[in-house]
Amino acid sequence: MTVPAPGIAGRYGTRVRTAELPMAFTFGEFAGGAWRAWWTFSWVFPIAFSLANLAGALFTTDSQWWANSIVGSVYILFFGYIWEIPWTLAGLALVGGPCAWLLGLALRRVRSLRVHLLAFGLLGLVVGALMSWLAGTVMGLDAIGVVASGALVAGVAVPYGWYRAAKRALAEDVRVREHAEWTVTATEGKGLGPSVE
Repeated sequence: MTVPAPGIAGRYGTRVRTAELPMAFTFGEFAGGAWRAWWTFSWVFPIAFSLANLAGALFTTDSQWWANSIVGSVYILFFGYIWEIPWTLAGLALVGGPCAWLLGLALRRVRSLRVHLLAFGLLGLVVGALMSWLAGTVMGLDAIGVVASGALVAGVAVPYGWYRAAKRALAEDVRVREHAEWTVTATEGKGLGPSVE
């Protein structure tokens, strides 16, 4: 016996995910994924940029450049979290969030997780590169290092945030559906409700 998700309808007021829209989402689910993506990017980016800064020094024989790279990398690790927060929040609110929302709406009919992961990964790469270039230009940072780091970290953080939110929402749907089926079965067994065939 299959019950058409009455618990999910009760949870949201209407059914969110349907056969026609298997990957639909609520604002809360979207916000959870965006938060995870932002949080992941925020703590990984300074590490990645610091390593990119050090990697750039490997290709030079200039000892002054090497010393500056080490000092710069340590500085980035300790203070990068402070200067990146306004940029990442602005990127999330003004560019990344709205683009992710529209992309999610466009992919509501696509069931394949791989397609979603690829699409959100590409979105992360583009938004990460754009915002990193903008921040690097304004603050006078190494353009190649900051853009490469920002693009790569966002290219992983954005699909990771989406994946965690999607898996959680889909798992919750299964739990709610199983509970609804169990409730209907238990009610029928006691003669409290109509039999659903």
